[in-house]
Amino acid sequence: YEGILITALDVTATKAVQQQAEQQRALLQNVIESSPAGMVLYEPVKNVHGRVVDFRYAITNPANAVVTGVSVAEMTGRTLKELFPTSYDQGFFK
Repeated sequence: YEGILITALDVTATKAVQQQAEQQRALLQNVIESSPAGMVLYEPVKNVHGRVVDFRYAITNPANAVVTGVSVAEMTGRTLKELFPTSYDQGFFK
């Protein structure tokens, strides 16, 4: 046989869901960045036994940077212990 096989897949619904998710992400990012209150989303850091031993800055905002004196870029991805080692003296992990 000689010929061409053409298939089509309607991705309209998938594209609409992707677009909606992107709009929601952009809205959330805008709310976080423009909030006058310091906001932080921490990710727990666990040891081999599953015990939480630290927290990593996943998301923070400029208002929190003003309060802490550390820029958003410097905080994001780093742990609480790296940035504020004295926080451990306050008993968070006992």
